[in-house]
Amino acid sequence: MKLTYNFTECDYIEFALRSAKKNNKRILTIAALLFTVLFIMILAASHASVKVIIEFAFILIAVIFLNYKLHNIIVKEQAKANIMKLGKDFFTNDKTLYLSDEEIIFSTSVTVKRISIKDIMQIHTDDKFAYIDIIDSAIFIPLSTSKLPVFLSALKDKWNKEQQKQENH
Repeated sequence: MKLTYNFTECDYIEFALRSAKKNNKRILTIAALLFTVLFIMILAASHASVKVIIEFAFILIAVIFLNYKLHNIIVKEQAKANIMKLGKDFFTNDKTLYLSDEEIIFSTSVTVKRISIKDIMQIHTDDKFAYIDIIDSAIFIPLSTSKLPVFLSALKDKWNKEQQKQENH
């Protein structure tokens, strides 16, 4: 089975932001909670007044918000650097996925990569993209791609069979 698709530079930046948000949301939440607990302990130990606690709470919230915004800026800049490294041809040419019984062949103007069905970690969608998470990276496909539902269904069937085969061994 063959699926041909393309995406724009803006799609790539949005994918990078969504991936970073998904991957780092838990880490950022834990870090924010730890800083909040540390902040409360320091203020409680110093017997600070309620006014000082409120002022520092606003500062803490501002720092957490700025950290989130700064993280988005860094991810965007890294995505733009990757765009420059890949070149304009990567975004103007089609990408092709070939699905066989044991692997996916991912073909672009830059590379050809063979991905074993065993190396797929997860297959999922959101409101804009379908994702095929692999051990070391991810493939994203815009939902507007024709024949995507048929391809994903066939891929999920093969992946589920592979999962069952591994569980039985």
